[in-house]
Amino acid sequence: MSKINKSGISSSTPSTKFRVSIQGFEGSFHQEASRQFFGKDVEVICCSTFREVVKIAANKKESEGGVMAIENSIAGSILPNYNLLQKSNLKCILIQWPFNNVLAF
Repeated sequence: MSKINKSGISSSTPSTKFRVSIQGFEGSFHQEASRQFFGKDVEVICCSTFREVVKIAANKKESEGGVMAIENSIAGSILPNYNLLQKSNLKCILIQWPFNNVLAF
């Protein structure tokens, strides 16, 4: 039986933890967005590049999807990420997520 979450992505077995690839590491905004959208029990696969995020997200044996930024409030559109998505066969779900940034000096 398939499990469909609120994003419309299905997981083949309900007992399997939902896995998504993210760019960054524990504590990153991508991890926080993943947990807020998919739930606190989501397993994140940390990647050092967006290219790696897409590669893992496209492999159904490794993950159920990926989370990556395509725009941000400082840099605007992240055009290389749009290119990665266009070249992949991934389906995109766009979410605008408000984050409160705290900077320490």
